[in-house]
Amino acid sequence: GVILGIILVGSVFVNMLLFMGLVMKFSPESVTSQRELQYYEKPVSGTGKDKIVMLSINGIILSGSHTNFWGIRQEGMAETITQMLKQAKEDEDVKAILLDIDSPGGGITACDIIHKELLKFKESGKKIVACMEDVAASGGYYIAAPADRIMAHPTTITGSIGVIMQLANIEGLYQKIGFRDVTIKSAEKKDIGSPTRPMTEEERALLQGIIDEMHARFTEIVDDGRENLGIEEVRKLADGSIYTGTQAKLNGLVDEIGYIDDAIETAKKLA
Repeated sequence: GVILGIILVGSVFVNMLLFMGLVMKFSPESVTSQRELQYYEKPVSGTGKDKIVMLSINGIILSGSHTNFWGIRQEGMAETITQMLKQAKEDEDVKAILLDIDSPGGGITACDIIHKELLKFKESGKKIVACMEDVAASGGYYIAAPADRIMAHPTTITGSIGVIMQLANIEGLYQKIGFRDVTIKSAEKKDIGSPTRPMTEEERALLQGIIDEMHARFTEIVDDGRENLGIEEVRKLADGSIYTGTQAKLNGLVDEIGYIDDAIETAKKLA
């Protein structure tokens, strides 16, 4: 009887949670509201009026929102970080931000969205310090580039300045198992990158042109952010190579070797 009573109480509790979830899921405000999100600040240290905001960029950088099981809209990293930057920009008490970056990169559009918002933040006269943790490569460096000061751990892996598109071809496998692809398309290049047929030289040139354009943009962004480097120096470094924090400093990609506490002190001085 006691066991059955516990099960009954647990069942009622679970049903209440599910009911609340359904109510939230079908709530017009939770699904369709387009108002900007507001984020809460959690003080880490200090009691002064002026603030330095630390934003964590952790993991693969992607854009796009989705609705979870409870019907609550969850923003992608690009949307979340840009909203936080807008909030910090509008807060007169915020004098600087510290980007705590631990990311191998991600989508070039998501990184570009965050980069654009960082430039807007700098236009307000406030300072940006980037601190690289384990990894700040490719898109992670794309985001760090506009910072006033970039700090890396001695063991940080950074660089990988470049753009990549990877496609697979399984035509040979299909032939072995007797599988044949049938594609009906509206134009010759509609199935460009298809894994079931060889890529033509014209298609390869088209895709290479896109990659080259994206790479040129990445290179220009690094050149704009790193005033100590000329465009030719950046191009030499932008061959996809990765560097330790120490190597990156020697090559001019970072300003200092240090840790998060050092980055905080640098942000205080700049602010």
